[in-house]
Amino acid sequence: MPIQNSGNPDAFNYNRYCLFQGITGQVFVSAKDYIVLDSKHPNAVKSFLFVVRGWALNVLQQNIHSPKELGIAEALLIGYRNDLDKDLVQAYSNTGVVHIIAISGLHIGVIYGALTVFFSLFKSSRIKKYIQPVFILFVIWMFTLIAGGAPSILRAAVMFTCILAGKFLNKNGNIYNTLFASAFILLVVNPFYLWDVGFQLSYAAVFSIVVFCKPVNELLYFKNRTLRWVWQLTAISLSAQIFTLPVVIYHFHQLPLMFLFTNLVAVPLSGVVLFGELLLFCFSWWQLSAAVFGTLTETCIRWMNGFIQHSNQFFYSVWDGLHISIIQLLFSFFLIAFISVWLFGKNTKNIFAVMVCAIAFFVLRDVNVLAHRTQKKLIVYNVSKQTAIDVIAGNECRYAGDSIVLQNVGLKNFNLKPSRIKNRVYTKNDVMLPNIENHILDISSKKILLLGDLKFAVNLPKKIKLDVLILSDNCMQSSREINHIFSCNYIVADGSVPAWKSAKWKKEFQQLHLRFYPVTEKGAFTLKL
Repeated sequence: MPIQNSGNPDAFNYNRYCLFQGITGQVFVSAKDYIVLDSKHPNAVKSFLFVVRGWALNVLQQNIHSPKELGIAEALLIGYRNDLDKDLVQAYSNTGVVHIIAISGLHIGVIYGALTVFFSLFKSSRIKKYIQPVFILFVIWMFTLIAGGAPSILRAAVMFTCILAGKFLNKNGNIYNTLFASAFILLVVNPFYLWDVGFQLSYAAVFSIVVFCKPVNELLYFKNRTLRWVWQLTAISLSAQIFTLPVVIYHFHQLPLMFLFTNLVAVPLSGVVLFGELLLFCFSWWQLSAAVFGTLTETCIRWMNGFIQHSNQFFYSVWDGLHISIIQLLFSFFLIAFISVWLFGKNTKNIFAVMVCAIAFFVLRDVNVLAHRTQKKLIVYNVSKQTAIDVIAGNECRYAGDSIVLQNVGLKNFNLKPSRIKNRVYTKNDVMLPNIENHILDISSKKILLLGDLKFAVNLPKKIKLDVLILSDNCMQSSREINHIFSCNYIVADGSVPAWKSAKWKKEFQQLHLRFYPVTEKGAFTLKL
């Protein structure tokens, strides 16, 4: 069957994501419906990579015992995320250091630097000239493939490949050419990378560092070597945010406010952790040495996790609930570009362009904000096996349905939060309506009823008039009984109704010429009040 999205407002487009991964359909089977066949002609390269990946996981699991620290160690080194603690990942995201556990150029840079230092111990020779780039490339691409080949790490691998090729040919490469050449190569291989958030953030960050790091670093100079190193790291962090900031707001609707402070501590510490893990693998054959490196690595990760979790407790650690459109995203890029040209080129003619972009950006925002201040709508969400309803009035929202949707952070963030951000609902604390099941709500002259387990007398004097009748899985009335009892504009089956029951109702209501809307099939039901 086709892959379906949840259909909730502004929700993650899972169908498109699967399409870009080459997946176009899905099937639900039980254990007795399929057999796993042994491949007679396995791919030798893939088999080797899985063996190496399994060995790496086994080494980490034997020497790092705390579950949270183990999950970070696995993600940091080889991109294995199955053991990550969700709350810990959210803390990393809120504090602006989630890039540490996303395999990226930082990891490739550490490996490249370590191997370069290693080869510097040997005298220059003709053999070294050929062996060094080949060996470094082999290790980099092995690491890239074992880590899953995410776009962010592929970008770094291709870039370092271009750099090594240039050095081998005695050519001093231009960093812009190297950056865009790597992007061109990756997009030729897979054009769908262009829609990958990791690809966008990776190139935005590197391009931003290349353009702005030197000017930002030159703003201050410290004679003290330690202060100078701290400022250089600060300049890199600041520079990386300039072009990534609009992308982060557009995709994730939040802005980490403590990224500067947390990166100053977490980035160097993550480098120490990465070196510790590499040493752990190098000496994994020696049990005593492996135990020592494993303990030291686990301790460093525990310090890093503790620092991140403590930083995340501050109420100002993240600015949440931000929303910009694709047009505002483009205007923000133009604004950054014109400001840069104005400051670097000291050309006052660009001030007019800066003002135009800034005015356009804030006009679009204000129009959108004003439009949502007068909104009144009812949203019945498609949440699997749950009843979830939002009644929105202006910038406030009241929830009705199963409380587990609010208590489960995953369900709430995936289903409700994107819709509320898009509708500019600013209610931080969830306001939950009393149990509305079997009670008629009168909202803006619209009569709404959530029908549950309730027995009606079929022969009523006259039909009950409703604008929206919401059916939950608890509803025991047949379609004909509902038709005899109610006169309504819309009949909506919420997310708690199983697919088979929804399909049965759909067929029966169509025969009765009634307007039926199953959210499990069509996505969330939205009605302007």
